Amino acid sequence: MDARTFFKYDKKTFDREKIDIFNQLNNSRDHSKDHSQTSKELMINTLKQEFSIPGEKIIILEKQKELEMQIEIERKKKEKERELKETERREVERKIKREIREIEKEKKMKEKEEQEREEKEQLYNYLLEKISNLNIIYDEIKIIDIENKLSGEIKMSYQTILNKNLITLIEEMILNADINARIRGDYLIFIKKDLIIKPEQQTFQHIKDILILRGGDWKIENKQSVFSYKVKVKNNSEFVLTNIQILLTSIPSGLISQSDKYVIDVLNPNSFESPTFKFSANESCV
Repeated sequence: MDARTFFKYDKKTFDREKIDIFNQLNNSRDHSKDHSQTSKELMINTLKQEFSIPGEKIIILEKQKELEMQIEIERKKKEKERELKETERREVERKIKREIREIEKEKKMKEKEEQEREEKEQLYNYLLEKISNLNIIYDEIKIIDIENKLSGEIKMSYQTILNKNLITLIEEMILNADINARIRGDYLIFIKKDLIIKPEQQTFQHIKDILILRGGDWKIENKQSVFSYKVKVKNNSEFVLTNIQILLTSIPSGLISQSDKYVIDVLNPNSFESPTFKFSANESCV
């Protein structure tokens, strides 16, 4: 290494006299071995001390670079944490939106079901009024003539909304004691004597904390048409109900009931029981 090499490290603090001495030491071959070696070592140590600044700068630069790298790592870490929090926030927002959509969907479904129930009830009551009024004019009437008296819109409505034909609806009205009549062949025959008085009730009703639902359908059992009439009783109260008696007070003419009474001994809170009454047609009932 010559003086020019040292000169590159620090031009401002460079001492030209030390360079000359350094060159003289390198070029001198006439000195004694001991004296030359001692002077050389002394000068080299002196020069090392004088030119130690570039090394310190390198160390500082390395530390600065290391610090910058650490800062960059911390920055990326914080950025990653922000991204993670943002992702979690968006996921929470999406979850809330999904829950809101589900609630709105369920609400619309309930509104639709309630609307359909009201439409069915209104249509049933409309048909019941039409058929009941015929009792004033006729003793008996062909079912096809009843159907012809109804508008095409009403015919389409009970076929689509109630999903039943007119005969099935009339049978249901008879079984519910909504009309006092019976079916014989193609005719609906109104019974004007010994009228069956139907107690006032609805398709479903609340009696304090008791919910009562009823309905039925025709089924084939042992090659015979049997009407299964089911009554659902639910206890919505906070107390245990006992000795609940279900009694059928009105049975349509032409039908034979296998049983007209059912007793529920115990009905716990928020529980229900659904007894079934079965009716079969006698020989005079078609």
